[in-house]
Amino acid sequence: MLSYIRKSENGYLQGAVFLANLLIRPFLYNSARKKNQFTGDVYSKLLSFKQSDTLFILGSGESINDLDDQQFDVIQQCDSIGFNFWLLHEFVPTFYVAEFLPKSTRSDLLWKNLAARTNDYHNVPIVFKYSAAFLEQRYNIPKDLGNWYVLPHLSIPGNGAGSFGRWLKFLDMSGILTGRIVGDITLFRQASLSWILVFALRLQYKKIVFCGVDLNSPNYFYDMREADTFSSSLFVPPREFFSEVHPTNNSSNCNGHMPISNVIDVFAEKICSKHHIDLFTASEKSALYPGLPLYLW
Repeated sequence: MLSYIRKSENGYLQGAVFLANLLIRPFLYNSARKKNQFTGDVYSKLLSFKQSDTLFILGSGESINDLDDQQFDVIQQCDSIGFNFWLLHEFVPTFYVAEFLPKSTRSDLLWKNLAARTNDYHNVPIVFKYSAAFLEQRYNIPKDLGNWYVLPHLSIPGNGAGSFGRWLKFLDMSGILTGRIVGDITLFRQASLSWILVFALRLQYKKIVFCGVDLNSPNYFYDMREADTFSSSLFVPPREFFSEVHPTNNSSNCNGHMPISNVIDVFAEKICSKHHIDLFTASEKSALYPGLPLYLW
């Protein structure tokens, strides 16, 4: 039923369900948070870890292997965020985000990698995306893990770029999107990439750089490092897809036929330009280029 509503061309139905969830979900999350001893008011706590106005979003695309030591030195001097199998890279980011699926081999391997890198990530704020799968698997959280938090999420409606843009403007003006109204719900559309972009907006970054966000190749950086002694001590997941276009950037698979690159473009036009936030991509290989300008190191 929920899948039908998300894919429905009826924007009024999507909007009604979204607004109902926007009102109800905080109560459900707060109930689960108290029951499971999760911390609340997460964004105010995460702000204390912010050290710069620039955030590098570290995806796992193969173009990560094109970055040299000098470029990683630049990233090190600013804030950064890795997600999911970024754990297979030796660089430790400022923030780390993980999401889990029920009965998933990839989730099992993700937990094992997190346990293996507990010492490296001890001082890194780790954010788990709230879901039924996370609640089922929360006992896998390594006991020695340092700062970890849980954030709920909710998909933004819109059956095309136009209606999606109007929802963004409404959510921005109401203070829900960027957090002027206090709350932990993180809005997103289509993929973790948009979730992380909203995360960056909530933490008030002014310059955001997408690294390793290729979307037009089935290869991840760890697939191309077969002889890498670092990742060989960890658990590399099986290939997730084989087509040249990432599933989240294939319009036929996307809600409202909006691929994630289109979602990012609408965010850039409707939200980031208004708030004087600059978006860049680190590679010409990315499907985000030339929609987003190339970052000049």
